[in-house]
Amino acid sequence: MWSRGQLSRSRAIIALMWIVDFEIVEHLRIRVGFEDGARLEIRFLQERLKGTWAPLAEESEFLSARALAGTVAWQCGASIDGQLARIKADEGPMWTPAA
Repeated sequence: MWSRGQLSRSRAIIALMWIVDFEIVEHLRIRVGFEDGARLEIRFLQERLKGTWAPLAEESEFLSARALAGTVAWQCGASIDGQLARIKADEGPMWTPAA
């Protein structure tokens, strides 16, 4: 039987981590910053851009990136999952999504 104190110690704390800024490094490369100060460079590979991500192959679409609700989003509907990106930032300084 769990006591109230034991239950509270066993709960996992999940903190939402938002992307708070970004910069376009070059076509298909962006650098994002998170609210805790972590940074991540995201590199997209043209051959992996399929479906919603396919329009990012056009430089004009890639340049349409904007900050939106803790993520980076494009006019075509593609967006970066801020939580997944933050996990990837813990794994290393650069991430190449499967897109």
